[in-house]
Amino acid sequence: MLAGRMSVDQSTLAIVTAAGRSARMGRTKALLDWGGIPLVRAHVRALEVRCRVVVVVGWDADRVAAAAGSEVARNRDWATGTMIDSIRVGLGHWRGDVLVQPVDTVPVSREVLNALVDAPGTTVPLDVHGNPGHPVRIGPADVGRLATVGSLRELTAGATRLQTTSAVVGAGFNTPAEYAAVVARAGR
Repeated sequence: MLAGRMSVDQSTLAIVTAAGRSARMGRTKALLDWGGIPLVRAHVRALEVRCRVVVVVGWDADRVAAAAGSEVARNRDWATGTMIDSIRVGLGHWRGDVLVQPVDTVPVSREVLNALVDAPGTTVPLDVHGNPGHPVRIGPADVGRLATVGSLRELTAGATRLQTTSAVVGAGFNTPAEYAAVVARAGR
């Protein structure tokens, strides 16, 4: 174990979905700068203190995989698929707890990560204003439902809500202006 890091809870898998084309951003979102490192790597670092991490790549796969510094799964149908398809690719044969973190969101804080890993069942974190965010925790009872649902929103419709003190829990972005606003709110 590295100094200052908690041991990884091998019963929790974190899937970072990073397969999309980033068309509205105009460049690969996973490779955007986040505090001096690629955003995808910032997600991996935030999650790996408590979870096994798999990054699902598609568009710009080789560069995103190299930047991730973690286990990678390739979504070969990224151009026609949805985020739920990438989650299924990352899931493989896993049947334990799962956290889902889209790459185009703010990396999770240690406080929120600990609360989610320790939460029972499927859980969605809420920001200080009560808005749902990421990562989303999928409990083992719901992991099997990933094969039949059409979206993550459908799967988490009845999930437990976890109020946090974060103003940026799961704050997402799709355009350069949205990214700049999120970076400013996150103090990066």
